[in-house]
Amino acid sequence: RYIIETFAKNRRPVFIGDSIIDLKTARNTRIPFYFAEYGYGNDIETISSQADGTLKQFSDFSQIFS
Repeated sequence: RYIIETFAKNRRPVFIGDSIIDLKTARNTRIPFYFAEYGYGNDIETISSQADGTLKQFSDFSQIFS
């Protein structure tokens, strides 16, 4: 929260991750979570079903900000 409040004022932060820990971190800080399927996560169905969005490959990153 400190980093967001200090460096991302008036911006829309998102959390991109590939694990259940990343998902929980995003939820605890009330930040939208996008699941990176191309990462090392191993519980794909659980994480993607709870994510705000899914990135199948790194180039999908731009869809979040368009």
